[in-house]
Amino acid sequence: MKKIYILLLMCLPVCVNAQTLSFTDLPSVGSGWIMGDDTLYNQTIPSGGTGQIWDYSSLINSFPDTLGFIAVSGTPYSASFPTSNLAGLDLSTTTYSYFTADNTGLYVDGIANSTSTFAFNPHRLYFPVPFAYGNTRSTFSRIQVDTVLQGNNLRIISRTNSNFEADGTGTLILPSGTYTNVLRIKETDLTYDSVFVNVAGFYVPLTNTASQVSAFNFMHPGNSVVLIMNLDGDSLGTMANKSRYYTGVSVNGISTTENINGKTLFPNPANDFINLNISQINNVSTVDVYNTNGQLVKTCSYKEIENGIISTNGLKNGNYIYSIKIGTKLISGSFIVQH
Repeated sequence: MKKIYILLLMCLPVCVNAQTLSFTDLPSVGSGWIMGDDTLYNQTIPSGGTGQIWDYSSLINSFPDTLGFIAVSGTPYSASFPTSNLAGLDLSTTTYSYFTADNTGLYVDGIANSTSTFAFNPHRLYFPVPFAYGNTRSTFSRIQVDTVLQGNNLRIISRTNSNFEADGTGTLILPSGTYTNVLRIKETDLTYDSVFVNVAGFYVPLTNTASQVSAFNFMHPGNSVVLIMNLDGDSLGTMANKSRYYTGVSVNGISTTENINGKTLFPNPANDFINLNISQINNVSTVDVYNTNGQLVKTCSYKEIENGIISTNGLKNGNYIYSIKIGTKLISGSFIVQH
């Protein structure tokens, strides 16, 4: 019996390290992956602890959303975020997001577009490193916005106290596959929103509110895609009201990402073909089609689909994800095959 205990003690450091989130797990320039959004998900959040089996194989991919990271240099608002070393771009709104990745975690610095710039000071922690089961960390972030409403000069200050706890480890089952050595991080955010009005040169309080929400991030340390599922929870962290999960499709070297409106694809569900209506999109190189397990099932060059029609013959009934490569950009979406 003593030999068994010794073997278990020898194995323990290996098990812990395999589920430790570290600096090398943070995203880098050019990394990207596609998440599926299940906006209808509403279930009790399961308990934490070690050796868990979290089965989310029945999640629905309502629409895909591509997460991608680009270099800060060359972005139009980099001067407003001098410490940022990562950025993201939402082409649908031409809004840039700025991040800092360092040896303590991944932080959100703020967002900017042609009409406004919002910067966190201090910046907001997205997820901490190094972080292992049982670890906790508390941080706070603050954002201030000065605006004018109906002739009144207003100042809005939002402060968020965030508490992170690595509360579970185990195996996560998604529609895209089974992932072992997963670390779950619970985040509880308590936000205080204050509105001030300028009276004779002094800002006086107008309203004060407080709210609390929770989130659960399922991390896959040691892999190219680290965030593989996210649950948005209620104030107590007992019920989830939205889920986003890794579809199994990762994209490297993509500098910008964009979603494509579902109305540009028809018919959906499809029988013999889908029409992507890409006639007004320039510099299309290829269109890739993936199944929900992240397997590439079809690749079409632009010459093969100049009219935007892709045959679905040979594709089994089910959900699929398409990725249109346009130079260094990526447009993604989903469709259903129903013969």
